[in-house]
Amino acid sequence: MRIVRKSLILEAAKTMVHAFVTSRLDYCNSILYGASAVHIRPLQNVLNAAARLILRKRKYDHITAAICDFLHWLPVQQRIEYKMCVLVLSAPDGTHLPL
Repeated sequence: MRIVRKSLILEAAKTMVHAFVTSRLDYCNSILYGASAVHIRPLQNVLNAAARLILRKRKYDHITAAICDFLHWLPVQQRIEYKMCVLVLSAPDGTHLPL
């Protein structure tokens, strides 16, 4: 993806990363609710690498602020919690999922 990124504009790069990376991170991530940081950290590393790809940063550049400020992405742990909240709120009345 890094080779292709060189010829893409920013919006096209965001779309590519969403199609291949973030959509897979978010798919069924609710099963990781309550998982330890040891299991969440590799996913956060993937998300950081995807952000570096979009923003054309080097491997060791600090990326946390850019993820929040520029891309408006939540960290993986907060993405999982957000998805759980959406699932609970979208459940039919009387059948809320236990947390």
